[in-house]
Amino acid sequence: MSAPKRRHRNLMELQLCQLWQEVLSTDDIMPWDDFFELGGDSILALQLTHRMQSELSLKITIVDIFEAPTVELILQRDPESVQHQPVLVDMKSTASNIRLYFVHASSGEILFLKDVCSASRFNVSGLRSAGLSNAENADKKITSMANRYLSEIGTRRDKSEISILVGYSLGAAVAYQMTLSSNPLARRFDGLILIDPPSRGVKAPHQLDAYVAERFLELSKLYDLNPNRELERSALIEDFRAARAIPDFTSNEAFINAQYVWAYNMMALDSYSAGGEVDIPSVVFATLENRPIVEPWLKVLSNLRGFETFSCDHFDVMRKDNFPTRINWSVHQLISASA
Repeated sequence: MSAPKRRHRNLMELQLCQLWQEVLSTDDIMPWDDFFELGGDSILALQLTHRMQSELSLKITIVDIFEAPTVELILQRDPESVQHQPVLVDMKSTASNIRLYFVHASSGEILFLKDVCSASRFNVSGLRSAGLSNAENADKKITSMANRYLSEIGTRRDKSEISILVGYSLGAAVAYQMTLSSNPLARRFDGLILIDPPSRGVKAPHQLDAYVAERFLELSKLYDLNPNRELERSALIEDFRAARAIPDFTSNEAFINAQYVWAYNMMALDSYSAGGEVDIPSVVFATLENRPIVEPWLKVLSNLRGFETFSCDHFDVMRKDNFPTRINWSVHQLISASA
C-alpha cells in the first residue's frame, strides 16, 4: 500500500518536490519518494544539484543526493534551508537582456506574478519577504527591506542587463526606497514602475497582535465568513480551510506565520515616511478607487513618463487581462527614456 499523502510542511519542501518532478519528468512526487527508485541517475543527479543550488540556494552536493535521496532527507542535511529560504527568486528566463525585479506586496509572497510572468517578454525575478519561513526573521522597517533587496540584487545581477524595478502595493514603497539617490546602497536601475502604491503619510502603528486580528477579520470578510472576533483561532482556521482560503499543501502553522508576516509588513509601512525625489524614468499605475492615495507619489518622481488608471479593484489589477501588456509597453517606454 502506498504511503498516504499529507500537506507539505513548508514552502521549501513543496518547491523541492516540484523541482524533482521537473528533473525526473514525473508527477506527484512526495517528500519520502526515493530519487533513484523513480528513475534518477548520476546525470540527472548533477542536474538536480545544480538547480537546487542556483534556484533554491541550497548548500547541497551530488554526494548528498546519493546519501540522502529523498526530499525529507535532503532537508535534514541542510536544515538551515527551511529557515533561510531565498529572498530573490528567478521566475522566468528569456533570451532578453532586460530583467524585471518585482517587490512583494504586504503578504510577503510573489505568487501574484503568475499571470505577469506568463505574458512577459523579459526575464522576471521576484523579491520575497525574509520572514516567510519564520515571521520573526521579517524585516521590521521599509528601509531594512530596501537595503536587503539591494544587497541581494547586487550579488547576483549581471552588469550587462537592463534592470527595471517594479513594486505593487506595499512593494511600491519598498521599490521607491530602493531607488532613492540618497540611499547609500542604491544602484542605478534603468526604470521604476509603481503599481497602486500605498499612502505616503505616516500612520500610528498598532501592536503586532492587533494587526494579526485585523488580518483575520479582513480574510473572514473576503471569503464571506462570519467575522467573529470571539472565535478561537483554531476554529477560524478550520473555517478558512473549509472555504479553501488555505491551499491544501499549506499547514496551519505556515498559514499563521503568513499572517504574522503581513502584520510585520503593515507595521513597517505605517511607520514609513516617503521623502526625497527619484530621478530615474518612472511609470505609475493606479486603480480608480486609490487614485487620490496614489497621486501624491507623482510629486516625488521627477522623471515621470506615464500615469495610467484602471477601473478595477486593487486586488484585481495584477490579474486584469491587458495588464501584462501594459507592463511590457511601459518597459519599452522606460528604456527609451533612459537611453
